[in-house]
Amino acid sequence: MEILTSQLHSKLIWKEFMLLEEKHLNKEKKKVNKLVQVKIDRNFIIEKDEEKKNSSTSKDLLEKNLKSKEKKEGQSSA
Repeated sequence: MEILTSQLHSKLIWKEFMLLEEKHLNKEKKKVNKLVQVKIDRNFIIEKDEEKKNSSTSKDLLEKNLKSKEKKEGQSSA
């Protein structure tokens, strides 16, 4: 009888240990997921910044084209 109780007790301890380990692993997974999400967010922000830079340069090009067209029209009419 004592052997059975000790076996049950050891099984319970093992299950408790495994549950604790699982909880710990879940916490670690959450930390890693947060870090990955932060990395993704930072990359997204960097991409958005680059798009803004590119769009601003294309705006500059459009303005330059308009100015050059206006100059050409002004010279041709003069």
